Amino acid sequence: MLHKLDNVLNKVSAWFTPLVKKGTPFYRRRVLPLQNKLSGAFFKRLQKYLKISSRQKKKLLNDPPFRRWRLCALLAALLQTATPEICIGEWWSTGILLTVPLAFLLWKGYRIAVLLLFVGQTVLCTALLLFYPGSFLSILLCWVVTGLIYAYLFRLENARVGLERSFELRSRRPETQKDIITALLLLFLCWMGLALASVVSEKGSRLSPEELAIEKEKAYRLSLVSGTIVRHVYGYADFCRQEGYELRKYPRAFAERFAPEIARVQQELHKKGSSLQEFYLNAKRTYGRRLYDSIAGEMDGIRRQAIMEMLVLQKGIPASEIRWNEAIDASISMQEACLIFDEMYESILSRPSRSFAEVRGYSGQ
Repeated sequence: MLHKLDNVLNKVSAWFTPLVKKGTPFYRRRVLPLQNKLSGAFFKRLQKYLKISSRQKKKLLNDPPFRRWRLCALLAALLQTATPEICIGEWWSTGILLTVPLAFLLWKGYRIAVLLLFVGQTVLCTALLLFYPGSFLSILLCWVVTGLIYAYLFRLENARVGLERSFELRSRRPETQKDIITALLLLFLCWMGLALASVVSEKGSRLSPEELAIEKEKAYRLSLVSGTIVRHVYGYADFCRQEGYELRKYPRAFAERFAPEIARVQQELHKKGSSLQEFYLNAKRTYGRRLYDSIAGEMDGIRRQAIMEMLVLQKGIPASEIRWNEAIDASISMQEACLIFDEMYESILSRPSRSFAEVRGYSGQ
Protein backbone atom coordinates (compact mmCIF):
# COMPACT_ATOMS: atom_id res chain seq x y z
CA MET A 1 0.00 0.00 0.00
CA LEU A 2 2.73 2.47 1.01
CA HIS A 3 4.77 1.43 -2.06
CA LYS A 4 1.80 2.18 -4.34
CA LEU A 5 1.26 5.55 -2.65
CA ASP A 6 4.96 6.37 -3.09
CA ASN A 7 4.69 5.56 -6.82
CA VAL A 8 1.68 7.87 -7.14
CA LEU A 9 3.59 10.69 -5.42
CA ASN A 10 6.56 10.10 -7.75
CA LYS A 11 4.28 10.44 -10.77
CA VAL A 12 2.68 13.62 -9.42
CA SER A 13 6.15 15.04 -8.70
CA ALA A 14 7.32 14.14 -12.22
CA TRP A 15 4.29 15.93 -13.68
CA PHE A 16 5.47 19.16 -11.99
CA THR A 17 9.12 18.75 -13.11
CA PRO A 18 8.84 20.93 -16.29
CA LEU A 19 7.26 23.72 -14.26
CA VAL A 20 10.00 23.45 -11.63
CA LYS A 21 12.71 23.58 -14.32
CA LYS A 22 11.20 26.75 -15.77
CA GLY A 23 11.13 28.40 -12.34
CA THR A 24 14.64 27.29 -11.28
CA PRO A 25 16.56 30.16 -13.01
CA PHE A 26 14.32 32.74 -11.33
CA TYR A 27 14.75 30.99 -7.98
CA ARG A 28 18.54 30.92 -8.31
CA ARG A 29 18.74 34.51 -9.48
CA ARG A 30 16.21 36.21 -7.19
CA VAL A 31 15.29 34.00 -4.24
CA LEU A 32 18.42 31.99 -3.43
CA PRO A 33 20.71 35.00 -2.68
CA LEU A 34 18.17 36.42 -0.21
CA GLN A 35 17.60 32.96 1.27
CA ASN A 36 21.35 32.45 1.79
CA LYS A 37 21.71 35.91 3.32
CA LEU A 38 18.87 35.37 5.81
CA SER A 39 20.02 31.82 6.58
CA GLY A 40 23.61 32.99 7.18
CA ALA A 41 22.51 35.77 9.52
CA PHE A 42 20.20 33.39 11.40
CA PHE A 43 22.78 30.67 11.96
CA LYS A 44 25.48 33.20 12.82
CA ARG A 45 23.35 34.48 15.71
CA LEU A 46 22.57 30.97 16.95
CA GLN A 47 25.98 29.43 16.26
CA LYS A 48 27.04 29.17 19.90
CA TYR A 49 23.75 27.45 20.85
CA LEU A 50 23.85 24.99 17.94
CA LYS A 51 27.39 23.68 18.44
CA ILE A 52 27.73 20.10 19.66
CA SER A 53 30.55 18.60 21.70
CA SER A 54 32.75 15.73 20.51
CA ARG A 55 30.91 13.42 22.89
CA GLN A 56 27.53 14.40 21.45
CA LYS A 57 28.94 14.02 17.94
CA LYS A 58 30.13 10.49 18.70
CA LYS A 59 26.70 9.62 20.06
CA LEU A 60 25.00 10.97 16.93
CA LEU A 61 27.29 8.86 14.73
CA ASN A 62 26.89 5.65 16.74
CA ASP A 63 23.22 5.83 17.74
CA PRO A 64 21.37 8.50 15.74
CA PRO A 65 18.29 9.57 17.79
CA PHE A 66 16.64 11.46 14.93
CA ARG A 67 13.63 9.17 14.53
CA ARG A 68 12.93 9.17 18.26
CA TRP A 69 13.04 12.95 18.49
CA ARG A 70 11.05 13.41 15.28
CA LEU A 71 8.36 11.22 16.83
CA CYS A 72 8.45 13.43 19.97
CA ALA A 73 8.16 16.48 17.73
CA LEU A 74 5.14 14.97 15.96
CA LEU A 75 3.50 14.55 19.37
CA ALA A 76 4.41 18.19 20.09
CA ALA A 77 2.75 19.17 16.79
CA LEU A 78 -0.36 17.27 17.91
CA LEU A 79 -0.26 19.21 21.19
CA GLN A 80 0.15 22.41 19.17
CA THR A 81 -3.06 21.78 17.23
CA ALA A 82 -4.85 20.95 20.50
CA THR A 83 -3.53 24.00 22.41
CA PRO A 84 -6.65 26.18 21.84
CA GLU A 85 -8.94 23.27 22.81
CA ILE A 86 -6.90 22.55 25.96
CA CYS A 87 -6.70 26.20 27.02
CA ILE A 88 -10.04 27.71 25.96
CA GLY A 89 -12.16 24.76 24.85
CA GLU A 90 -12.24 25.69 21.16
CA TRP A 91 -10.57 24.13 18.08
CA TRP A 92 -8.81 26.51 15.66
CA SER A 93 -8.94 24.96 12.18
CA THR A 94 -6.20 27.26 10.85
CA GLY A 95 -3.71 25.67 13.23
CA ILE A 96 -4.61 22.17 12.00
CA LEU A 97 -4.41 23.29 8.37
CA LEU A 98 -0.85 24.62 8.71
CA THR A 99 0.51 22.05 11.15
CA VAL A 100 -0.18 18.88 9.12
CA PRO A 101 2.06 19.65 6.08
CA LEU A 102 4.79 21.02 8.34
CA ALA A 103 4.61 17.87 10.49
CA PHE A 104 5.20 15.78 7.34
CA LEU A 105 8.27 17.85 6.40
CA LEU A 106 9.47 17.61 10.01
CA TRP A 107 9.35 13.80 9.81
CA LYS A 108 11.36 13.98 6.58
CA GLY A 109 14.08 15.95 8.41
CA TYR A 110 13.65 19.53 7.16
CA ARG A 111 14.99 22.05 9.67
CA ILE A 112 12.83 24.83 8.27
CA ALA A 113 9.68 22.84 9.17
CA VAL A 114 10.80 22.56 12.80
CA LEU A 115 11.54 26.29 12.89
CA LEU A 116 8.18 27.21 11.35
CA LEU A 117 6.32 25.00 13.82
CA PHE A 118 8.14 26.72 16.68
CA VAL A 119 7.30 30.17 15.29
CA GLY A 120 3.68 29.11 14.68
CA GLN A 121 3.27 27.89 18.25
CA THR A 122 4.81 31.11 19.59
CA VAL A 123 2.40 33.25 17.53
CA LEU A 124 -0.55 31.06 18.56
CA CYS A 125 0.27 31.22 22.29
CA THR A 126 0.86 34.99 22.11
CA ALA A 127 -2.59 35.45 20.52
CA LEU A 128 -4.19 33.21 23.16
CA LEU A 129 -2.51 35.16 25.97
CA LEU A 130 -3.73 38.48 24.54
CA PHE A 131 -7.35 37.36 24.20
CA TYR A 132 -7.57 34.77 27.00
CA PRO A 133 -5.25 35.89 29.83
CA GLY A 134 -7.29 33.82 32.28
CA SER A 135 -5.70 30.66 30.81
CA PHE A 136 -2.13 31.95 31.29
CA LEU A 137 -0.67 28.87 33.03
CA SER A 138 -2.05 26.27 30.60
CA ILE A 139 -1.02 28.36 27.57
CA LEU A 140 2.48 28.86 28.98
CA LEU A 141 2.83 25.14 29.75
CA CYS A 142 1.84 24.14 26.19
CA TRP A 143 4.29 26.66 24.73
CA VAL A 144 7.19 25.55 26.98
CA VAL A 145 6.67 21.82 26.28
CA THR A 146 6.40 22.19 22.49
CA GLY A 147 9.12 24.87 22.38
CA LEU A 148 11.70 22.75 24.20
CA ILE A 149 11.05 19.73 21.96
CA TYR A 150 11.24 21.80 18.77
CA ALA A 151 14.39 23.59 19.94
CA TYR A 152 16.17 20.33 20.76
CA LEU A 153 15.12 18.67 17.49
CA PHE A 154 16.26 21.71 15.50
CA ARG A 155 19.67 21.43 17.17
CA LEU A 156 19.85 17.72 16.29
CA GLU A 157 18.80 18.27 12.68
CA ASN A 158 21.31 21.09 12.31
CA ALA A 159 24.06 18.80 13.62
CA ARG A 160 22.91 16.08 11.19
CA VAL A 161 23.17 18.44 8.21
CA GLY A 162 26.71 19.43 9.28
CA LEU A 163 27.80 15.79 9.62
CA GLU A 164 26.30 14.91 6.22
CA ARG A 165 28.10 17.81 4.55
CA SER A 166 31.41 16.67 6.04
CA PHE A 167 30.64 13.08 4.86
CA GLU A 168 30.81 11.74 8.43
CA LEU A 169 27.18 10.65 8.25
CA ARG A 170 25.50 9.03 5.27
CA SER A 171 23.29 11.53 3.50
CA ARG A 172 19.70 10.65 2.62
CA ARG A 173 18.62 10.69 -1.03
CA PRO A 174 17.41 14.24 -1.74
CA GLU A 175 13.70 14.32 -2.70
CA THR A 176 13.02 18.00 -2.08
CA GLN A 177 10.67 18.50 -5.01
CA LYS A 178 8.59 15.44 -4.15
CA ASP A 179 8.48 16.33 -0.45
CA ILE A 180 7.33 19.90 -1.10
CA ILE A 181 4.64 18.74 -3.53
CA THR A 182 3.49 16.11 -1.01
CA ALA A 183 3.28 18.79 1.69
CA LEU A 184 1.20 20.99 -0.64
CA LEU A 185 -1.10 18.05 -1.41
CA LEU A 186 -1.53 17.47 2.34
CA LEU A 187 -2.34 21.16 2.76
CA PHE A 188 -4.98 20.88 0.02
CA LEU A 189 -6.46 17.68 1.48
CA CYS A 190 -6.64 19.25 4.97
CA TRP A 191 -8.36 22.31 3.54
CA MET A 192 -10.86 20.10 1.67
CA GLY A 193 -11.48 18.02 4.81
CA LEU A 194 -12.07 21.06 7.00
CA ALA A 195 -14.33 22.66 4.37
CA LEU A 196 -16.35 19.44 4.07
CA ALA A 197 -16.60 19.11 7.85
CA SER A 198 -17.81 22.71 8.05
CA VAL A 199 -20.52 22.08 5.42
CA VAL A 200 -21.67 18.86 7.12
CA SER A 201 -21.70 20.62 10.50
CA GLU A 202 -23.80 23.48 9.13
CA LYS A 203 -26.27 21.07 7.52
CA GLY A 204 -26.49 19.00 10.69
CA SER A 205 -27.05 21.99 12.93
CA ARG A 206 -29.57 23.90 10.84
CA LEU A 207 -32.36 25.25 13.02
CA SER A 208 -35.92 26.07 12.20
CA PRO A 209 -36.88 29.78 12.26
CA GLU A 210 -38.55 29.25 15.65
CA GLU A 211 -35.51 27.48 17.10
CA LEU A 212 -33.22 30.16 15.66
CA ALA A 213 -35.30 32.89 17.29
CA ILE A 214 -35.10 31.07 20.65
CA GLU A 215 -31.30 30.69 20.34
CA LYS A 216 -30.94 34.39 19.49
CA GLU A 217 -33.05 35.33 22.50
CA LYS A 218 -30.93 33.07 24.76
CA ALA A 219 -27.72 34.61 23.39
CA TYR A 220 -29.11 38.12 23.95
CA ARG A 221 -30.10 37.35 27.56
CA LEU A 222 -26.71 35.75 28.24
CA SER A 223 -24.95 38.84 26.85
CA LEU A 224 -27.21 41.18 28.86
CA VAL A 225 -26.71 39.33 32.16
CA SER A 226 -22.97 38.87 31.54
CA GLY A 227 -22.66 42.62 30.92
CA THR A 228 -24.38 43.41 34.22
CA ILE A 229 -22.19 40.97 36.16
CA VAL A 230 -18.86 42.14 34.73
CA ARG A 231 -19.83 45.77 35.28
CA HIS A 232 -20.38 45.14 38.99
CA VAL A 233 -17.55 42.63 39.54
CA TYR A 234 -14.84 44.16 37.31
CA GLY A 235 -16.03 47.51 35.92
CA TYR A 236 -16.53 49.47 39.15
CA ALA A 237 -13.30 48.07 40.59
CA ASP A 238 -11.33 49.10 37.47
CA PHE A 239 -12.82 52.60 37.51
CA CYS A 240 -12.12 53.22 41.19
CA ARG A 241 -8.61 51.79 40.83
CA GLN A 242 -7.93 54.45 38.20
CA GLU A 243 -9.29 57.08 40.61
CA GLY A 244 -6.88 55.91 43.32
CA TYR A 245 -9.13 53.71 45.45
CA GLU A 246 -9.25 49.89 45.55
CA LEU A 247 -12.77 48.54 46.06
CA ARG A 248 -12.66 45.85 48.76
CA LYS A 249 -16.24 45.14 49.72
CA TYR A 250 -18.65 45.77 46.85
CA PRO A 251 -17.36 43.37 44.14
CA ARG A 252 -17.03 40.51 46.64
CA ALA A 253 -20.48 41.19 48.13
CA PHE A 254 -22.07 41.26 44.66
CA ALA A 255 -20.32 38.00 43.69
CA GLU A 256 -21.50 36.31 46.91
CA ARG A 257 -25.09 37.52 46.60
CA PHE A 258 -25.45 36.32 43.00
CA ALA A 259 -23.13 33.29 43.25
CA PRO A 260 -25.56 30.70 41.74
CA GLU A 261 -26.43 32.97 38.81
CA ILE A 262 -22.77 33.84 38.17
CA ALA A 263 -21.85 30.14 38.19
CA ARG A 264 -24.65 29.46 35.68
CA VAL A 265 -23.45 32.27 33.40
CA GLN A 266 -19.85 31.04 33.63
CA GLN A 267 -21.04 27.59 32.59
CA GLU A 268 -22.91 28.98 29.56
CA LEU A 269 -19.95 31.13 28.51
CA HIS A 270 -17.57 28.17 28.88
CA LYS A 271 -19.68 26.25 26.35
CA LYS A 272 -18.93 29.06 23.92
CA GLY A 273 -15.19 29.01 24.75
CA SER A 274 -15.32 32.19 26.82
CA SER A 275 -15.54 33.39 30.43
CA LEU A 276 -16.72 36.43 32.37
CA GLN A 277 -13.20 37.87 32.49
CA GLU A 278 -12.81 37.46 28.72
CA PHE A 279 -16.30 38.95 28.22
CA TYR A 280 -15.21 42.01 30.20
CA LEU A 281 -11.93 42.36 28.26
CA ASN A 282 -13.89 42.18 24.98
CA ALA A 283 -16.33 44.81 26.30
CA LYS A 284 -13.42 47.11 27.15
CA ARG A 285 -11.92 46.63 23.69
CA THR A 286 -15.30 47.21 22.02
CA TYR A 287 -16.69 50.11 24.04
CA GLY A 288 -13.49 51.61 25.44
CA ARG A 289 -14.09 55.11 26.76
CA ARG A 290 -17.89 54.76 26.65
CA LEU A 291 -17.79 52.06 29.33
CA TYR A 292 -15.55 54.21 31.53
CA ASP A 293 -17.76 57.30 31.03
CA SER A 294 -20.90 55.31 31.84
CA ILE A 295 -19.48 54.18 35.20
CA ALA A 296 -18.06 57.67 35.80
CA GLY A 297 -21.54 59.17 35.34
CA GLU A 298 -23.01 56.72 37.83
CA MET A 299 -20.26 57.40 40.39
CA ASP A 300 -20.62 61.14 39.89
CA GLY A 301 -24.31 60.82 40.75
CA ILE A 302 -23.35 59.07 44.02
CA ARG A 303 -20.75 61.78 44.68
CA ARG A 304 -23.19 64.65 44.14
CA GLN A 305 -25.83 62.95 46.29
CA ALA A 306 -23.25 62.55 49.08
CA ILE A 307 -22.36 66.27 48.83
CA MET A 308 -26.01 67.28 49.11
CA GLU A 309 -26.58 65.01 52.11
CA MET A 310 -23.46 66.41 53.77
CA LEU A 311 -24.66 70.01 53.29
CA VAL A 312 -28.10 69.16 54.64
CA LEU A 313 -26.71 67.41 57.72
CA GLN A 314 -23.77 69.67 58.53
CA LYS A 315 -25.08 73.10 57.54
CA GLY A 316 -28.81 72.55 57.63
CA ILE A 317 -29.25 73.85 54.10
CA PRO A 318 -32.39 72.43 52.44
CA ALA A 319 -31.59 70.53 49.25
CA SER A 320 -33.83 72.84 47.21
CA GLU A 321 -31.75 75.90 48.27
CA ILE A 322 -28.31 74.48 47.43
CA ARG A 323 -26.59 76.57 44.73
CA TRP A 324 -23.97 74.43 43.05
CA ASN A 325 -20.53 75.97 42.53
CA GLU A 326 -16.90 74.83 42.14
CA ALA A 327 -16.19 74.93 45.89
CA ILE A 328 -19.19 72.74 46.69
CA ASP A 329 -18.39 70.41 43.79
CA ALA A 330 -14.82 69.94 45.04
CA SER A 331 -15.87 69.10 48.61
CA ILE A 332 -15.98 65.36 47.80
CA SER A 333 -13.61 63.90 45.23
CA MET A 334 -14.29 60.93 42.95
CA GLN A 335 -11.83 58.88 45.03
CA GLU A 336 -13.91 59.62 48.15
CA ALA A 337 -17.05 58.77 46.19
CA CYS A 338 -15.57 55.32 45.51
CA LEU A 339 -14.95 54.91 49.25
CA ILE A 340 -18.58 55.88 49.98
CA PHE A 341 -19.80 53.47 47.29
CA ASP A 342 -17.71 50.65 48.82
CA GLU A 343 -19.00 51.32 52.33
CA MET A 344 -22.68 51.49 51.36
CA TYR A 345 -22.62 48.19 49.40
CA GLU A 346 -25.43 46.66 51.48
CA SER A 347 -27.73 49.57 50.73
CA ILE A 348 -26.94 49.43 46.97
CA LEU A 349 -27.43 45.67 46.70
CA SER A 350 -30.73 45.75 48.61
CA ARG A 351 -32.32 48.40 46.36
CA PRO A 352 -34.87 47.24 43.77
CA SER A 353 -33.08 47.19 40.42
CA ARG A 354 -34.11 45.96 36.98
CA SER A 355 -30.59 44.75 36.20
CA PHE A 356 -30.40 42.87 39.52
CA ALA A 357 -33.77 41.27 38.74
CA GLU A 358 -32.48 40.16 35.31
CA VAL A 359 -29.44 38.52 36.93
CA ARG A 360 -31.57 36.91 39.64
CA GLY A 361 -34.01 35.55 37.07
CA TYR A 362 -31.39 34.08 34.73
CA SER A 363 -31.73 30.33 34.28
CA GLY A 364 -29.82 29.78 31.04
CA GLN A 365 -32.97 28.39 29.41
